[in-house]
This record gives sequence, C-alpha cells and structure tokens, in this order.
Amino acid sequence: MNVLIFTLGMISFCAVVVFSFAYRRSQGNTRMKNQGFMNISMGTLFLSLAGLEYATLTFKSPLGYILLALIALIGLVCFYYGYKRVQLSRQKS
Repeated sequence: MNVLIFTLGMISFCAVVVFSFAYRRSQGNTRMKNQGFMNISMGTLFLSLAGLEYATLTFKSPLGYILLALIALIGLVCFYYGYKRVQLSRQKS
C-alpha cells in the first residue's frame, strides 16, 4: 500500500512540474486549463503525502493527526479549485 501511495505521489510531483512549465509557456484559455491541471496534480500530491504519512505514522499524538488533516484539507482545496478552473476553461472555449 505504501508503495502505491508513494508512486502516486511521484507521478503527481512530475505532473505538477510539467504543467507548471506548460502554464508559463502558454497564453489565454490554454494557460487557464494548464493551471487547473497543475492545481489538480498538486492536490493529488498533498493527498498522497497525507496518506503516506498516515500509513507510516508511528506516534499517536493529536497534533500529528491535526497536521495530517490540515495537509489533506489543503490537498482537497487544491483539487477542488483546479477542477473548477478546468471546467471554467472548457466553458470559455
């Protein structure tokens, strides 16, 4: 399970880098679509990071669970706004 989450995180990291470069080189509606895909990839990266940390959590501190929840929440927000941006760019084209 940890290997699967780690692999998802690495693929998400590569996608963030690729869409970041594509975002900087594009203009107009394509730029907005690339930014949306970059946000979706970043949200997936944060969620996989939170999942990996939860799977390998060795201490049972409430602060650790709060930080994991915060990381997962940041991932969900990035994923949501990336999805909304991609939908908006599809409506404009």
